Amino acid sequence: MLFRTLKFHPAYITDFTIKLVIQLILLSTLAPIVIKGDGMTPITLQTLIILFGSIAFGWRIGFLATLLYIAMGFAGLPVFADYTSGIAKLYGPYGGYFFGFLVASLVTGYLTEIDMFAKQMTAILLWFLGHLIILVCGLFWTTQMGRIGWWEELQFLFPAAAIKSVFGALIIQLIYKIIQRFKK
Repeated sequence: MLFRTLKFHPAYITDFTIKLVIQLILLSTLAPIVIKGDGMTPITLQTLIILFGSIAFGWRIGFLATLLYIAMGFAGLPVFADYTSGIAKLYGPYGGYFFGFLVASLVTGYLTEIDMFAKQMTAILLWFLGHLIILVCGLFWTTQMGRIGWWEELQFLFPAAAIKSVFGALIIQLIYKIIQRFKK
């Protein structure tokens, strides 16, 4: 949605690189944050930032940034939730979510580049779709490992995904409105 209106440089490759660096900075600094509270599901910012990059900048930047983010974490940089890292994360109970990150960044980024999804109401649906893709991939992996039933896990994770979807949609809309105001 923002990829049409937010240009940092007239040259495509320079604009692309700036947006990619911005997304990687967001991923490496904000994605590790986990919001914890008494009696509430911990909310990680990983999916919020991954989907932001794809919905704001399109599938090319979103997917590449997500792939590089995962590579940074596997290489040992503490960029995953709660400042963790390591390739063992791929083989653990959350490995399916990493695959979901990649699929969701492709799908939501691709759809955001279609005119029909560039509108405010359909853009909001992209956030829910992205979180749904991530949850389905993650839940499939988790249940295959015999950790917990998919329904129990979904009930645990869905409230945080819904909150992040609404919050993400509001952030994109706010940035879009600010850009439009400055363009006038």
